[in-house]
Formats: sequence, C-alpha cells, structure tokens
Amino acid sequence: MLLATATPCPADIESVRWLLREELTRPLHAGLWRCLTALARRREPVDPVTVLWEAQQRGLLGDGSDPGEEFRMLAEPAGSVEHWGERALQRSLLATVDLTGRRIQACAADPASTPFQLVVGARRSLADIGAVRTRW
Repeated sequence: MLLATATPCPADIESVRWLLREELTRPLHAGLWRCLTALARRREPVDPVTVLWEAQQRGLLGDGSDPGEEFRMLAEPAGSVEHWGERALQRSLLATVDLTGRRIQACAADPASTPFQLVVGARRSLADIGAVRTRW
C-alpha cells in the first residue's frame, strides 16, 4: 500500500525520509521503494510504468516475476504515504524484536556461552531495536 500510495504522490515521499528501504520486508518492495525515492529525488516523472522501468534497469524484475502484478499493485493507491510509512516502520520494529528475541534465546541456549557473552550479545541485539524505535 505504501508503494501504491507513493507512486501518484511523489512529493509526499519527502514526508517519510526516515523510512529506510531495509524496513520493507520483501526485497522486491524494498527495491521498488528505492526506485520511487530515486525518481522523486531526481524530480523525474513518477508513474507505475516509470517505476517498473527503473526497477528493470536496476535488475529487480529479472527473476521471472510478472510485471503486470507489480503494475497493478502500484496503480491502486489508498490512504496517505505517511500512514503506510508508519505501518511499514511498525512492521519493521516487530520483525526486529522477533529476530532479537531469537538471537538472545539461541545464545542463552548455547551451553558454550558464558554469562558475559550472553550479556554482550543481548546488548548488541537490543541496540538494533533501539535504532528502529528511535526513527519511529
């Protein structure tokens, strides 16, 4: 929904500068977001065809995916870019928390880990959560 809403309103992309492409969970969506932001930054026309052309130039559509599906996705806007950007960031925060919990759990379950290693590993993992939470 973020991509579909940002395509007809490239000026609104500036309102979500804090959203990083890594926070979009699907690699293709992250790549399309990168294409959208690049086109908007260069002040070029932004429409579904141009975004897909940019994605093709960057090699994002070469995996046999159907460009028609991506075109339909980009052509159906709903809501605001800021709203969907916040939702993507919220999803990223939840995914980061889940991954951090799994890392800490794996370290705690490893009998070779010392308490010091567990504490240091947990602090590093928690820093990732802090970075996403700060942007939110």
